[in-house]
Amino acid sequence: MDISLEEIKEILSYNDLNKIINFLRNALNKASNKIYDLNIAINKINRAKNYYENKLKNRLHRIKCLFKNLMKEY
Repeated sequence: MDISLEEIKEILSYNDLNKIINFLRNALNKASNKIYDLNIAINKINRAKNYYENKLKNRLHRIKCLFKNLMKEY
């Protein structure tokens, strides 16, 4: 979390509950935005992984087919 212990201590020492609530609301919004950004990154990584897995699968399939065709000739 991007909030230091000192900041948390200071916020909790406020007598104004509205200040505490607003601070926590802002912290929640920041955390939600970071989670959203992380989910985007996860989706990009998964798409790249799937792309390369499919590329490998296709390469192996072509090699198998080539091998089968060579075996038919002999």
